[in-house]
Amino acid sequence: MGRLDRGANIFCLESFWHQRLDGDRLSVRPLLELLYASRGTKFVHLTCSTTIELAFNLKQHRRYRSYGSVYLAFHGKRGRLMLADGSELFLEELGELAEGSLAGCLVHLGACMTALAEGQLMRFLELTGASVATGYTTSVDWIDSAAMDLLILDRAREYTNAKSLVDKLMWTYPGLVEATGFTALQL
Repeated sequence: MGRLDRGANIFCLESFWHQRLDGDRLSVRPLLELLYASRGTKFVHLTCSTTIELAFNLKQHRRYRSYGSVYLAFHGKRGRLMLADGSELFLEELGELAEGSLAGCLVHLGACMTALAEGQLMRFLELTGASVATGYTTSVDWIDSAAMDLLILDRAREYTNAKSLVDKLMWTYPGLVEATGFTALQL
């Protein structure tokens, strides 16, 4: 697996998790705040409800060279992200939006079943130049995925070699890896 050489900070794009906007709204932002408070890991957190917003926000990453972990927190289906407006974005389309801009990055697809489409995931890596893409092959429980997301993003601070990072996660958290269907792919 490739080198993770863009820094440990996190660039996160997140869609709404349900249609309700009042009251308690689920978000991965508290995970990012925990990493900042406990580890000093800086983050950018932007919401995306449409493909146009996602494309615009993804382009903003180019201004943040030291934000080497790209965290995409969405609902998902096999090989695609689901946006709040009901649209779907296939991984290859996502790769085209970020073409050539993610070299040296870890891209974590915090979305159910998105990593099931290995061919699309490989094409995403080819298009973007990302060092490694991680994600889930199952329909993941919110708490299980939040725990795994947190561990992935935290451990990414410690590694410059993607294979070593993935090996550490697989070896240290086998129960969580199995429960979430966590997987990683690199060129």
